[in-house]
Amino acid sequence: MIMQHKPLLGTLAALCLSACASIPNSAEEAALRERPDQPRMHAELISSMLAQGRNYAAMAHIEELEREGRTDKDQLRLLRASAQYQLEELEAAENNYRMLTETDYAGQAWHGLGLIAAQRNLREAVTYFNRAVSARPTDPQIRNDLGYTLMLAGRLAEARHHLATATELVTDDAQSQNNLVLSFLLEAQQDRARRLARSFRISDADFRQLEAESRVIQRLMAQRADEFEQPLAASAAAKEKSHDRKDPAQRQSIPGLYSNTR
Repeated sequence: MIMQHKPLLGTLAALCLSACASIPNSAEEAALRERPDQPRMHAELISSMLAQGRNYAAMAHIEELEREGRTDKDQLRLLRASAQYQLEELEAAENNYRMLTETDYAGQAWHGLGLIAAQRNLREAVTYFNRAVSARPTDPQIRNDLGYTLMLAGRLAEARHHLATATELVTDDAQSQNNLVLSFLLEAQQDRARRLARSFRISDADFRQLEAESRVIQRLMAQRADEFEQPLAASAAAKEKSHDRKDPAQRQSIPGLYSNTR
């Protein structure tokens, strides 16, 4: 499931609009204005913007770095693909991710391709996520997303391997913890799921929410059951329909789902 954590930004009241426009949105942006010659800091700021969902602002800063020409082109392409994915410009994002699969950012690129493929074909998504795991075996987001996709495909034992790995790589990651609990709920192992939830300090109210979500996921699993056996060539036809698809596997419909972005 996707859980987006959006930091609250401070607001300044009782100031005119023109004054507000001149105030940086964060300490990082203020520092960047003082030291604009640091491309690495600028790229980190863009990543922070993407994590906050400030995708249009991130695109503007990407364009600025491209204009300056002082930042690694592959890194900028990855940032642009991530922003395009967030903005649901999926064809452009997919093209940029594919151009990165033979670079130092191959793991992130395969992960991005997996996120896009998950909207149309689970087998294709698992293929991409496995390549991402091979390139970045200690990345908890990739492990979570591979685990969730395997869960949708009904391959719960395999899913748990990657979800458990993710929970141990980052011990306070709610995404992978929720998904691991869900994997037991989907097999009607209520007692084991509850014990695990307590070990993760998931509240009773949140556990009840996970139980409700498991029923939604069961319906989704039934709807998408044939995709894992579907030939990869068939996913090309599904690609044309993926933009109109409005089920909970797309992006952020269920808390926890897939990770935010790459």
